[in-house]
Amino acid sequence: MTVTPLAVFRADFPDDHVEDARDIVLFGGRNVAGAIGQRLSEAGCEVSGLLYEGLNGWTFVAKFQSQVFSCQTTSFHPKYFLDLKDPSRSRPIAQRIFAEFWQVVDTALRTDSRVHDLRWYRREDAPDPWQDVSGPEEAPDPAARAALVRELQARARRLRRERLSKLAGCWLAAATVVAGVFGLFVATAGVARFLGGASGTSGETAAGLLIFALSGLVLFVLSRPWRIKAPKQPESPR
Repeated sequence: MTVTPLAVFRADFPDDHVEDARDIVLFGGRNVAGAIGQRLSEAGCEVSGLLYEGLNGWTFVAKFQSQVFSCQTTSFHPKYFLDLKDPSRSRPIAQRIFAEFWQVVDTALRTDSRVHDLRWYRREDAPDPWQDVSGPEEAPDPAARAALVRELQARARRLRRERLSKLAGCWLAAATVVAGVFGLFVATAGVARFLGGASGTSGETAAGLLIFALSGLVLFVLSRPWRIKAPKQPESPR
């Protein structure tokens, strides 16, 4: 059976996104993701807590028959997308369990009185998330919709860059810790050999201390929030 992993539906939940005068501070969908997770938990799945994915919404993982599936909810209030991350086709057992898990999710959504107009799609056939969201008399014109889509795409690119930057920073920090431990080991070995009567260990000890010191300096630089700026507070109305 071919399972379509993307659910699109409307839900009777308040819009829980948070914004200030300049931008969206917290994207919505947490209440819907939490409700879906609760329904799956009642259906016998082991459900994790929610992970905030920025523009992409809120994600949790559900364990069903020893298989773990990621579930991501994206808000286009009052319309929502629920994307079930299906396993690789090279894993037939996981694919079979995923089909059963899909049926559990489908039942959980269809039996929830707060959920309406549920449809399942392939990801490549996903509908326009903004279609009919505001009602015909309030629907944005094509130019405004295109501008909004471009803005969302730009935010998605920024989030991807931030994630890549954080990942690179983590790898650099890990490599620096390893280098620092190595430098300390070399310096300690040099000192031990010197105390044991060996000669010519000063270069070894100095090199180890230099590596250790440089590692500490790099870790110090990485720990400093150089690029984080405090947001400007909006001026109070006079």
